[in-house]
Amino acid sequence: MASKETIRFETDIQRIKVVDVFTIYYVFNALIGYLQTVFHTFSITYILDSLEKQKRLYLAEFLKTVYLGHIQTISGGCKRDLKRIGKLWLSFKKFVDSKKDKSFRICYEFLSDAFRTEMMNGEQEAVDKFAICTWFQVQTYEMDQCEKRKSILENMVAVIPDNLDRTVAEIVYYSKMATTAEFENDIESAKDFASEAKYLSEKCEDKTAKILAHYSYFFLHRRLYLRDKSETNQELVLEQCNIGCDMFPVPDEDGDFEMYCALLFLLYKAGDYLHITYKLEVLDSDMMSLSTIVAAEEVLRSAYKYIPISTPRKQLTFKFCRGRLYHLQSEFEKASTYLKETKDLMKGGVLSEKEQENVSRYCEKFEEELRCVFNFNMLFLN
Repeated sequence: MASKETIRFETDIQRIKVVDVFTIYYVFNALIGYLQTVFHTFSITYILDSLEKQKRLYLAEFLKTVYLGHIQTISGGCKRDLKRIGKLWLSFKKFVDSKKDKSFRICYEFLSDAFRTEMMNGEQEAVDKFAICTWFQVQTYEMDQCEKRKSILENMVAVIPDNLDRTVAEIVYYSKMATTAEFENDIESAKDFASEAKYLSEKCEDKTAKILAHYSYFFLHRRLYLRDKSETNQELVLEQCNIGCDMFPVPDEDGDFEMYCALLFLLYKAGDYLHITYKLEVLDSDMMSLSTIVAAEEVLRSAYKYIPISTPRKQLTFKFCRGRLYHLQSEFEKASTYLKETKDLMKGGVLSEKEQENVSRYCEKFEEELRCVFNFNMLFLN
């Protein structure tokens, strides 16, 4: 008996007027073929119902998210379509951001097996797809799980056949090893890994890989800045933010990936001006100049045009930054509106537990200050 989730999944696919649903989206050719081999059937319904309930639901949702999100990009012919790699990254990102329960790990089990099969058959694009999947798999493991992170990365590069180009995979490897080394307080190794990723990206034609290498370099130095709050590191972080934004001067008409990445760097830049960490912790103890507040306002104004194509998490981050900005400008009514919208978005489960705590702590502090201002005004009026 097909589950409601499976029926919904198949119904959505049937709405798309394409004859062969198994070859519609390039990423899942191998995955579907792999599952068909395992279960000796061509029926998606049978395959999904045969999986354990938890895996079935996550896999169905994952397939549908990526499939329906970019159905219009399918056009065949190109052996290594680099634009599709960016779209693949964005699809995975949207799925991971919407699921803070580590469900991507389940999908990775199937995807990695499928991509290994493709690589053994000499398919170059499978290497790039495997690398992008591994990028997000590593992210599901936290600071106290560095050995697991390293194990995943080392396994990724170990299984790539020697006759295939592994540049994109090595960029992912060194980028994530940089963050992992910083987690372990091995700062020199972290810097070396990040520099190696950037060096490799300079000779790589894949724009997605270049962006990921630059993002990792920036992310590492942002974490280093949060360690020492030195002016030198702050300048470096803002410089890297500007470089990141300049990588997307004019996104093309099909440039969701480019626009998303532009928004990513703009929000990080706004966060640096507003002293908001990547975990959404507000560093209230830091002094902030009027020129910094004005700069933050300009960055958020630039980011606004990208919000309609962003994920719920990025929308939340944008609103939180706006709330913080208006709070600093003593525009309490506007600040209250944006912080309330932030908390509403937070109910969707797009933040980790620690991030929720940080946002809630700041909102509570703001509300307490708002009550004090109200009481003072009432006292003054009386």
